Amino acid sequence: NRVTVFDLLNHTSATLPFECRKNVASMTLSGDAKLLVVVDEDVDIYNAEDVLWAVTCRVDPAQEVHIMPGSRLHPLDMSIPEVGDDYTVMRIGGKMAIDATKPPTWRSKERDRFARVDPMGKNDPEIQKILEQVRQTR
Repeated sequence: NRVTVFDLLNHTSATLPFECRKNVASMTLSGDAKLLVVVDEDVDIYNAEDVLWAVTCRVDPAQEVHIMPGSRLHPLDMSIPEVGDDYTVMRIGGKMAIDATKPPTWRSKERDRFARVDPMGKNDPEIQKILEQVRQTR
């Protein structure tokens, strides 16, 4: 398996071997970011519903959520307490990495359990009308 890391701030990407989840998480979380969500290639990273689907359907929080306390974060992040004097403001807090990927390819039986399934009524016109009403911008 490989992981493609997208840096949406700098519009760059890198593809890395997915050897150790904690190493990937520590490498990709820069000083500006405090949340990393790793997904498979079948998930559209630009669609929040798709990413949240992967998190809710493929994540066991006890196993796939990694918290990294004591990390340096962006100095303008007001949710993190300040450390240091007035001249040099540092913010030290926690970062979180969520592994929302399927099991590796060599564990094919386990991986097959995570295949996408279409819900009943997916192409039903009545359900599509309801979804359009729910998804209207407010």
